[in-house]
Amino acid sequence: ITDQFISLVNPESEITPFVQKLTKITSKMVKTAPRFHEIAKRIIEITEGTTLVGHNIDFDIKFLNNKMKKAQTH
Repeated sequence: ITDQFISLVNPESEITPFVQKLTKITSKMVKTAPRFHEIAKRIIEITEGTTLVGHNIDFDIKFLNNKMKKAQTH
């Protein structure tokens, strides 16, 4: 590990009961968290030129790529 970044992200919508049960993260917990476009630059800084490893990484990569595209418009 060369760097790390830990943050909840405000999804700008309510978290469904299914996801709340799965993750133990509630809408109240993310209400004051930064929105994705506010942390996108930091994510790029620590992931550029690296290999991402994670559980269910296909989902994570699709999610990150989608959010990065949207963040470019902010």
